[in-house]
Amino acid sequence: MSFIHFSGRFSTGVEGGNTGSSNAPVVTECAPGQEWTFETPYFSGNLKAVSRACRSCGESSNVHVVREADGQFIFALFSGFMANRRELSENLAAVGEAAILSQLWLRCGSEALKALDGAFAAVIVDSRHESVCLVRDCYGQAPLFRSVEYSVDGECTRFAVATRPMLPDGRVPEAASMTVSELTSALDPRGVDCFFAYNYFIPPLTVFRGCRAFMGGEIWKAKASGDSFTGEWNFTEDRLPFPWSFEGVGASEHEEHITSKSICDELKDILGAASAQAADLNVCAFCGRNFGESAVLLSGGIDSTAIAVSVAEKRLVNRSFSLSFPGSVFDEADKFIALISALNMESIVCNMSPDVMDCLPAVLEQMGHPVGDASFLAMAEAGKAAASSGIAQLLTGDGGDELAGGYSRMEGLGKGLPFNVYLRRLFLVPPTARYALYSDQFRNELMILEDLELPCASMGNSSEHSDDPDRACIIDLLTLMPGNNGPKTLLMLAMNNVTPAAPLMSAPVARFLTSLPSRWRNSGSESKAILREFIRSSDVLRQGRSAPGIDLSRQTKRMLTVPVGEWYSGPFREQISQWISSGDSLIEETIFRCGTLDKTFMKHLETGETRVFRAILAMEVFMRILTGREPHVPFR
Repeated sequence: MSFIHFSGRFSTGVEGGNTGSSNAPVVTECAPGQEWTFETPYFSGNLKAVSRACRSCGESSNVHVVREADGQFIFALFSGFMANRRELSENLAAVGEAAILSQLWLRCGSEALKALDGAFAAVIVDSRHESVCLVRDCYGQAPLFRSVEYSVDGECTRFAVATRPMLPDGRVPEAASMTVSELTSALDPRGVDCFFAYNYFIPPLTVFRGCRAFMGGEIWKAKASGDSFTGEWNFTEDRLPFPWSFEGVGASEHEEHITSKSICDELKDILGAASAQAADLNVCAFCGRNFGESAVLLSGGIDSTAIAVSVAEKRLVNRSFSLSFPGSVFDEADKFIALISALNMESIVCNMSPDVMDCLPAVLEQMGHPVGDASFLAMAEAGKAAASSGIAQLLTGDGGDELAGGYSRMEGLGKGLPFNVYLRRLFLVPPTARYALYSDQFRNELMILEDLELPCASMGNSSEHSDDPDRACIIDLLTLMPGNNGPKTLLMLAMNNVTPAAPLMSAPVARFLTSLPSRWRNSGSESKAILREFIRSSDVLRQGRSAPGIDLSRQTKRMLTVPVGEWYSGPFREQISQWISSGDSLIEETIFRCGTLDKTFMKHLETGETRVFRAILAMEVFMRILTGREPHVPFR
C-alpha cells in the first residue's frame, strides 16, 4: 500500500500495431525512496518518492506487468491503496494493488475499475488493444492531472499525465527552475481566480495553463487510431460509479418503521466492518507483517470520535494520536482527552507551536500548487510526529462532513434559506472584491467568476436531488473533496510514510449514510445526526468514563484548525509587517495590485479574518519556491 508521485508521456511514432516481445515494458527499479523509470511502447515516465515499500520484505505494489505468450502485455501503475484489497486478492490470486488491477483488467477490461474501492490514481497500458487508461478514485483522494496539446488541424501532438500539476509544455516544475516572467506566463488566470474565490482549485481547473485535474471518478481512455500505432490518439471519457446516492431510500414508505436503535445497530455493523478492513491495510500483502502501529487520529470532532468508538467496539486499534495547540482557542485537548479516557485507549498527544509554519514549503512542493487550508500544516505535522512514534497508519474521520452534512455553512438549508444564498457562502472572496484586488494586467486576462461555476452545477440543481442539504453535500463531494480534503490527508501523511484510512468513505458506509432519509444527516437542530446518535448509543462509551460536563456527541467543528491567525497577530506580526514594507513580494509583481498585502493583513488585524491573507501567502510561497527566491517563508 503506497502513494507515489509519477509522471509520464504518451509515446509517439511507434511503428506497427503488434508490439511483440521486443517492445515489452521495461521497469528500472531503485531502492525505496529513489526514482524508478518505466518504459512501454505507448507510455513512459518515472516514479518519484516511493513512499511505502515493506521494511521486512522490501516489496512494493506500485507496478505490475502481465506478459502473454505472444508478446502482448498489460502494464499497471497504481498509486494509493485499495480498501477492498484482501477480498480482490483472494478472488484473483493476485498479490499487491498493481497486480490486482492488471488481473482485473485482463479479465474484465475497463469494467474492472468499477470493482475498486479506495484512494488511487492508476494507469493501465494494454498492448492488445493499443490503449492507455487513466483513472482517479471516485472521491478524488489521489491527485491526477493531464496536459494535452493539439495541432491546428486537431491532432493530439502531446499528452502527459502526472500526480502534480504540469506546466504548459507538460513538465512537472521543479524548485528554482523558472524565472518570474516564465512563471507569470505559465499561470492560468482562471485557475488562480478559482483559488482565491474558494480557497482551493475546483477540478478541472489548476494553477497552470493547459493542465487539467481529473474529476473524482473520472476515466480517460486513449486508443491508438488507425490500423497501426503512429502516435495519433482517440480519447473517450467515462466515470466510476459513485458510492453515494442521497436518494433517501425508503423515506416515504418505510420511514415510520425506522428507529434510532435499528439505524445505529446497522451502522455499528457496517462501520465496524469498514474499520476492520481499513486496519487490515496496514499489513503487507506480500509477507503478512505489519508496516508499523495503527492509531486513530483524533481531532476532537464528531467524525473521528465515531471512528474511535467503532474500533474500540471491535477492539481493532487501541492507540490514538492527537494534535494540541496549547493556549489557543482552537485547542481541543479537553475533548479528545475525555474520549481517550472513556475508551481506555493509549494516547500520543503532540503539542504544536508556531514553528509548524516552517513546513509550508514542503507542503506546497508535495502538492505542486498553493493550498489555503491551514489544516494541511496540521496533517503534515501529524504524519511527521506519528512516524517518529512508530505509527504507520492513521484511521481518520474523513468524509463525515461531506456524506453527513457537517459544514456550518449549511445552516438554514431546508428551513427556508434560498439555495443561491448558500452558493454565495462558498466564496472565500466574492467576485467584486477579487476584481478590485487584481492588477490591471491580470484582470485583463481574466474572465471573472460571477457565480458558482462548478462541474456539479447541473447535479446540484437537478430536480432529482430536490433536498437542499443533500444538494449541498453533492457539491462538496464533487468539488471540495477532490480539490482539497481528499488529497490533503493522503499526500500530507505520505510525506512521512504514514498511510491514512477513512472507514466513513468506504463504499458500504457511504451507501448506507446517503440512503437514509435526510433528517438523519441534518435533523434541523444538529448536523450529522446519525453519527451523533451512533456515539450516544455506544456501549463502550456508556461503560467508560468521560470528563464531567463534556458530551462527546455534541462537539463543534474545528477541522484540526491551526491557529495561524493568532500567530500572525502575535509572534509573527512584526516580521510580517517588515516583509510587507520591504516590497519583496512576487504576488504583487504578478497578480495583485500594490498594497494588497498591506490591505489584507490590516483587515486580518482588525477583524481576525485570516483566510484571505493565508491564501495570498500560500501563493507567494509557491511562487518563491519555483523561482528560487529565498526565504521561502518570507517572514520566518
